[in-house]
Amino acid sequence: KEVKDLEGIKLAEENLSLIYERMHNNKKAFAHYKSFICARDSLMNEETTTKTVRIEMNYENEIKQNEAKIEQEKKAFIEMKERKRQKMIRNYFICGFALMLALAFFIFRSYRLKKKANIAVSKQKKEVENKKKLIEEQKFVIEEKQKEILDSIRYALRIQKALITSEKNIDRDLCRLIKGNHEM
Repeated sequence: KEVKDLEGIKLAEENLSLIYERMHNNKKAFAHYKSFICARDSLMNEETTTKTVRIEMNYENEIKQNEAKIEQEKKAFIEMKERKRQKMIRNYFICGFALMLALAFFIFRSYRLKKKANIAVSKQKKEVENKKKLIEEQKFVIEEKQKEILDSIRYALRIQKALITSEKNIDRDLCRLIKGNHEM
């Protein structure tokens, strides 16, 4: 009783009640039985209180754990949303960069093709100019040759006219000869 061991008191009072009952001392047996009941009830109340406190503590613990879990889930959800947002931004950036590269490639390619075409056109222009010059030179040479030929023909005609008597002279001479042969 001094150390207030309720379990020990309960067992001792129960045993004493049984002993006095066997000794047929009902008054003492009854008094010890009452003390046994009080110790048992106190022990039960204490256990009930302890269980209640444990249950309340467990309940509060569970509430705190659930709140912590909910808070953690919220953080995880927010982090997941942030990761999705960052992933989406990264994907858009990659797509935009890929489109820019493709556009740059096509622009560069068309620039190179245009440059090649310009070079080809300038070569063709030079060839055309060279051909025009060649044609003009050939035309000039042909005109010179034609002039020389015409001059030669005119010169030959003058020589021919100078050497060959004219038709009038021939007709006149023929007429004279014919008249002279008739007269003879």
